[in-house]
Amino acid sequence: MCPFTRTETISSSFRRFQSSKGFRECPLKVRTELQRVYNWLPTRQASFPITEVDATFARMLRDKAARDRGWKSGNYALLLLQAIIKASVDAGMLSNNRVKQVPKLPPPRPPPSTLRHRIAPIRQPNSAAIALFRKVNSSL
Repeated sequence: MCPFTRTETISSSFRRFQSSKGFRECPLKVRTELQRVYNWLPTRQASFPITEVDATFARMLRDKAARDRGWKSGNYALLLLQAIIKASVDAGMLSNNRVKQVPKLPPPRPPPSTLRHRIAPIRQPNSAAIALFRKVNSSL
């Protein structure tokens, strides 16, 4: 028998995923970040039916999390959806993983102005050159 009901939502799927062995085997940092993303998750998205989640929804949620909390949170939001969908596929509720191919967000690049010309550091003069300069100037 499938442990999911037809009205399974993202919120109820995450709670079920939290009690699974896979979640407990995740590193503490990943579990903490997934819990933070779940706590941040807007009510409207948390109550979304798991059967309706697709790549477009995953991109929208990833981008919203990235705008609100940074690019790493966006990637953790995507990871949360991917883990929930994978658990649903393994349980037999969904036939395929529709969010598997959604790419992660790359880290931000520095602005182009800092990539342009960098000022070379000022080199210290050579002591032999200073001695020669003083010798030439003293004879004049």
